[in-house]
Amino acid sequence: MASITIRNLDDGVKTEIRKRAAGNGRSMEEEVRVILREAVGREDVPDKGLGTAIHELFKPFGGVELELPPRGPMREPPSFDRDGHGPAWHERGVRTDARRAKRGGSRLDGRAAAA
Repeated sequence: MASITIRNLDDGVKTEIRKRAAGNGRSMEEEVRVILREAVGREDVPDKGLGTAIHELFKPFGGVELELPPRGPMREPPSFDRDGHGPAWHERGVRTDARRAKRGGSRLDGRAAAA
């Protein structure tokens, strides 16, 4: 294990470490090891989130009130049928693909697959 020597430590800092160590039931040396471990292992976590920081940055300029368009009835969902009537492509394609496979054709272009 490594060891370090700290020179010119303020008396006030040493006194606070001694008090903290006594409060935690540790020696001063162990208390300093704990403090250093916590300081090195700590990630730099911002005090506030990104959204809060952006809000505080633009707060002096005031807010913006956007006019929302009125809601209307929902439109008809799109149809994925080939001609808009009857079974959808994927339903018809099962039968067609099976016939095409018997002929040796390709599903993608309708031509015979290269062997």
